[in-house]
Amino acid sequence: MANDLLISGKNTGNVTAYNKNNGIPSKFNVCEKRLTLTTSFSVSSDAGEHGSVRAKFFNLSTQFEFKDKSDNLVATGKKALVSWGTRIDVYDSQNNKIGTIREEVLKSLFKRYTSYKILDSNGNEIAKSKKLDFGATGITLYNPSGKEIATIDRPWINIFRDNWNIDIKDRSAVDMRILVLIGAYKTYSDNAKSSSDSSNSSRPKSNSKK
Repeated sequence: MANDLLISGKNTGNVTAYNKNNGIPSKFNVCEKRLTLTTSFSVSSDAGEHGSVRAKFFNLSTQFEFKDKSDNLVATGKKALVSWGTRIDVYDSQNNKIGTIREEVLKSLFKRYTSYKILDSNGNEIAKSKKLDFGATGITLYNPSGKEIATIDRPWINIFRDNWNIDIKDRSAVDMRILVLIGAYKTYSDNAKSSSDSSNSSRPKSNSKK
């Protein structure tokens, strides 16, 4: 089965304008908050706080809300109820669709890999990552010419929380609102999987007798 993380968004002047005017520098962090009722994150850089992301359960699905430091809605990622693999549609504050996030997991006989692609609104590939080992902590995105456009990574060992470091090389290539939500989604997904694995391992095994 494949679970492909695709990010599709319009590479238009609106994307360029947002990336230039939002006040977020090319290097910033998406850091998981602890001691909160829901999975949430701060968005910050050396320049200070820029906003927050919060995951919530709504209409039988998960949504990710990205708000600026004044608590104004910037973007919402909505996880699709029915899709092939994981799909998150991303909308701006006016509910205009700006992209889609989908995750792909590739399985071989002995290993599991992930790969990431970015498509534009017409389905054209505008960026991709190399195939990554399942436990990899970093994603590097390249344009079709092989030029590096962004890196999204976290430390190998995280004590109590994830801290994603995002470094954008080309601000016109991908809408930053989508890049902000990738780390938040990945941490939420990992936490849900860990919780599920713990729950399954704690269940008593039934002994059947012939």
